[in-house]
Amino acid sequence: KLPVNDPVDIAFCSPIPPPYSFDINQTASMLGTQSASDYYITYYDSSAQDARDGATTGVIPNQDFGKYKVYGTSKTIWVRFEEVNGNGCVEVKPFELSVNPYPTISGDLTVCKGLQTQLTGLGTPYTSSAWTSSDTAVATVDNNGLVSGLSLGTADISYTNANGCNATVKI
Repeated sequence: KLPVNDPVDIAFCSPIPPPYSFDINQTASMLGTQSASDYYITYYDSSAQDARDGATTGVIPNQDFGKYKVYGTSKTIWVRFEEVNGNGCVEVKPFELSVNPYPTISGDLTVCKGLQTQLTGLGTPYTSSAWTSSDTAVATVDNNGLVSGLSLGTADISYTNANGCNATVKI
């Protein structure tokens, strides 16, 4: 096993349709203090088998690292490390590219002082504090999206889904 670090998955939230552009270069963080000149490093988008075999199929050219395009919502990339000294030692490390849609908030966006309105956030909620209010003197919101009007004014109510993407509405 080669002494290289695991790559990290890359994810972001986007309101636009594909294609999405990623900077996929993780060579420095994977090598840590080691020298890149000690390895042949190749990025693949075809398969783990191609990466293990050192195939020419699916090789991502170095000049495309900063602008790698994904045309769906996810893609696996494999990074192949081969020692330059020729001992045949190879390590293949995968990481995921993911694009998550922004959630939406539905419900009545008006609440009077002393009343409540129920908002619904699309998608699985964040594990803690999925709902927040920007001004709890005007309106509070519980973990289920129930908004309580406390005084005159406006507040931004935000909902965060399990992917860390959020949406905000003005109440």
